[in-house]
Amino acid sequence: MELFFQSFLGFIGGLGIFLYGTHLLSNGLQRVAASKMRTYLTKLTDTRLKGLFSGILTTFLLQSSTVTSILLVGLVSSSALTLSHAFGVVLGSAIGTTFTVQILTFDISMYSSIFIFLGVIFIIFVKHDKWKSAGFILLSIGFIFFGIHLISSALEPLSEQARFLEILLSLSENPFIF
Repeated sequence: MELFFQSFLGFIGGLGIFLYGTHLLSNGLQRVAASKMRTYLTKLTDTRLKGLFSGILTTFLLQSSTVTSILLVGLVSSSALTLSHAFGVVLGSAIGTTFTVQILTFDISMYSSIFIFLGVIFIIFVKHDKWKSAGFILLSIGFIFFGIHLISSALEPLSEQARFLEILLSLSENPFIF
């Protein structure tokens, strides 16, 4: 029973850090993109190749090609982005999804401390607002990686527990409860 409790605490702690990291990432990206958004979008998508790389990066950071596509629809409908510029971003978002899955198969959590350290250094010691925003983005990426590490390490001992696996199997038979 103690193993379940320790795993649960590690899981919710990791989930909290992961969610806070995604929240920080969203705020950091909004800070960077808030001013001169149209100018940035035009420069980042003026060719299909740039749009492709922008779509890959955006999908990697947002962790969802669906969110990227929804954002594109809004930007095209508000005339902030042309349809031809959005085409490359849509292709990039599909590649970005694949890239994200590939990156997550590697053990990138060991680099979380580097992202956290660099982010804190930029936030505390650098006076320029753009670099502070970059620091928030680095810090949030570090938190996301560290949260994923905590979640996986907290649940790893449970994968060897027959009772826990039986509970998961019984829950999977009832999708509504699962």
